[in-house]
Amino acid sequence: MGKIDGYPADREFIGMEFVRYLIKNEIKLRILIKHNTRAARRWNGTAPAHNFFRNLPRGESIQLRGQRVVWDQKLSVMGTRLMSGAYLIILSPDASRVTAILGGYKRRWKIETLFKALKNQGFDFEATHLTKLDRIEKLLALLTIAFCWAHLLGEWLHEQKSIPIKSRHRPAIRIFRYGLD
Repeated sequence: MGKIDGYPADREFIGMEFVRYLIKNEIKLRILIKHNTRAARRWNGTAPAHNFFRNLPRGESIQLRGQRVVWDQKLSVMGTRLMSGAYLIILSPDASRVTAILGGYKRRWKIETLFKALKNQGFDFEATHLTKLDRIEKLLALLTIAFCWAHLLGEWLHEQKSIPIKSRHRPAIRIFRYGLD
């Protein structure tokens, strides 16, 4: 049996016991945390994790020096400030691969976008009443083709008439949704 290389997790997978289990079993964790999760300062006390990144320009990434105690575990804390102004803060025991870890989350976000489109913000895949695996596989294949088509159409429409940008540097509508509509 193989060993788990790493465990990227979202904000929902949090807590001391969970992190302790992953570290004890030598599973490389990369956990996206809530911006208000408490992290140790270098000298004394704790602060919400976003405080360490509040002066970071949009689009920039840094890793805090040394490991910080979060949920009673010494972990490396890295973060980026998204163009929207939101924070992406990740914990990992591996301090040497900051760029790779943040890059992995960017790739992972593309998958999240696909899931969102297939589920509640697009095709409502979860509402299917299909139960036979072969039929579910066919439906998923068709939805994937439809997603690609809608995304390509959205890109083409965006070239014809650009999607307006909202005040927080976000597009008013996503490329997929533009094509689907």
